Amino acid sequence: MGKALRAGLRPLVLLSLVASSLTAQSKTADDTFQPWHSVMYRSVLSASVSPDGTQIAFRRSRPRRPLDDDSGRAWVELYLLGANRREVPFITGEVNVSRP
Repeated sequence: MGKALRAGLRPLVLLSLVASSLTAQSKTADDTFQPWHSVMYRSVLSASVSPDGTQIAFRRSRPRRPLDDDSGRAWVELYLLGANRREVPFITGEVNVSRP
């Protein structure tokens, strides 16, 4: 094979190796990102620090599960975060905690 032909094949071989490795990864990993994951993100909506600074109360959105829950806005739950960095569920479930 000539140098020009080998140089021309090099990018093609590299591209096919990358594509095959990505395909193999997506077929074998249980935690591969799927399009429906994008609607399941949870996020903190607001937070307040206690007067003594030892706890934080925060509201977190919990999206409804597509095809399992009724349609509607995400649920809003209330959690406490202590000095030990542990989240404690305060008001959770199918609720909408509003901001005072």
